Amino acid sequence: MKNRLTAVRFFSPMFAVLLLMAFTAQAATYTVNTTSDSGNGTCDAAECTLREAINEANATTADDVINFDSTVFSIPQIITLMQGELRIGVFRANVGKLTINGTGATMLTISGNNASHVFLNTDFAVTEINGLTVSNGNNSGIRTNTGNLTLNNLTISNNTTSASGGGIFNASGLIINNSTISNNSAGQGGGGIYHNNSVATIGLSHKKLSIFNVIIKLSKSSLKFSNWAFLF
Repeated sequence: MKNRLTAVRFFSPMFAVLLLMAFTAQAATYTVNTTSDSGNGTCDAAECTLREAINEANATTADDVINFDSTVFSIPQIITLMQGELRIGVFRANVGKLTINGTGATMLTISGNNASHVFLNTDFAVTEINGLTVSNGNNSGIRTNTGNLTLNNLTISNNTTSASGGGIFNASGLIINNSTISNNSAGQGGGGIYHNNSVATIGLSHKKLSIFNVIIKLSKSSLKFSNWAFLF
């Protein structure tokens, strides 16, 4: 019995290390190198679409980063979505934080092709999107259901919906910094932003809705809030 206990004590730390190595996710950086929305489903050096990069990031529990190739995207480019929205998050899965670093709102546009959202942040995904334009989204340019989304240095324009929230429909945590929301429309209000949650915060960092240095203009019924209270 003594020998058996000794063996367990000896192997337990090693076993724990092996388990840790097996389940520790490795952060990855994906580089989008094409404006296409098609592909073979794999993000690699031969071809990596934005959709493929997001799907691969969704498949890991690590904190991942998506960048854009400095040669391909050295000039203004438009990625037109042909397969529907870009979904960030996986049902009942921890996918880690995803950071998408665009090349600038005047240099990179993601278009919903007047057919779908551009971005859907859902299933408790934690996401940061930087430096790009979201346009031509249908049924909202950006939609959040659950999770937390941070938007930095974005232009959100020319998106529409017959319901609420042409530019952004937010039902979760949202922070917007240094961005322009313009020329969006909604049939039921909130052409720029529709916020449906318990607390809306202006000027304070908060997990619900925070807006810093944001221009909202030329959007029919620019802001609409449902089930809210302001905190200043």
